[in-house]
Formats: sequence, C-alpha cells, structure tokens
Amino acid sequence: MKKRNNAFARLVGLLLVSATVLTLTVAATGGAGTSSDPLVTLSYLNEKFLPQILSEVDKKTASREQTLSSKLTEQVKSETQASSRSTARQAETPPAARRRALRS
Repeated sequence: MKKRNNAFARLVGLLLVSATVLTLTVAATGGAGTSSDPLVTLSYLNEKFLPQILSEVDKKTASREQTLSSKLTEQVKSETQASSRSTARQAETPPAARRRALRS
C-alpha cells in the first residue's frame, strides 16, 4: 500500500512540475512584442544594426578577396614557370627526338 501511495505522490508531483514549467514558458513567450509595441523598432534596425552588419560583411569580403587574389597570383606564377620550363626543354630537344617522344 505504501508503494502505491509513493508512486501516486510522484505522479502528482511530476504533473505539478510540468504544469508549472509550461505556465512559465507560455508567460515568457506570450509577453513578446507586438506590431503596436515591438521589442526592436524598424528605425533601430535600419539606422544602427543594418549598417553595422553591412560594414562587417564588407570587411570580411575584402579580406577574403585579398587572400584569394594572392593565392591565384601565386598559382598563375607557378603555372607560368612550369610552362616556360616545359617550352625550354622542348626547344633544347631535337625535332626527331620530339617526334619519337610524341609517338610513344
């Protein structure tokens, strides 16, 4: 009999805690801003927040562009050097040897 009362007490306690948490959650979210009384005004977003975000995006974009540009420049230099070495080797190779190399 004691075990049954103990289980019933636990169930009632769990239901009370759940109801309290649900009530607090609804109360906390129900008090959010409305169209007549917003939490954040449109003028704040347009005058303060948006310019700040756009400035940060511009800085990060410029930084990334500079990084990519330098990587591309290095890659082009590397490919140009490799191409010029290949051309120089071909110029040193006699025409008959080049024809044999192309056949194999």
